[in-house]
Amino acid sequence: MQISKLLSSIALALPLVANAGTTSLNLVIGSYHLDREYAYNEVNPGAIVKYYPQDEGFYFYGGGYKNSFSRTSLAGGVGQDYKINEYLTMGWSVGLVTGYEVDYIDSPVLPQISGTITVMDRLNIIAVPAVKDSVIGFSIKVGEW
Repeated sequence: MQISKLLSSIALALPLVANAGTTSLNLVIGSYHLDREYAYNEVNPGAIVKYYPQDEGFYFYGGGYKNSFSRTSLAGGVGQDYKINEYLTMGWSVGLVTGYEVDYIDSPVLPQISGTITVMDRLNIIAVPAVKDSVIGFSIKVGEW
């Protein structure tokens, strides 16, 4: 859990020490699980901060949210966005996340990989593949500076 807190802290602190770049605030809204047999919590309030050190789409991220097991998750990592046109951006991210207990892995910190689609530079749709249950997450960018 300490590694994820460290990564989240670094990602959140980067805008304070950097001279250039863009920071965005994204509010986590919820999720949809492809495995409908388990009653997951699909209302996942939280916030993720992304820091783009340059104008090339690469970013660091960090933040937290209430996860699908109604636990607090902290997440941090890196990603890359690719602008397709003025309405659509696609990308990927890799990082670490806390707050999940998985039968086949005994660790408080898990790796995470995801694909993203951003519509109209506002709505983020995040696909997170998993061994047992893949999930689609939703967040909205509410600010940028």
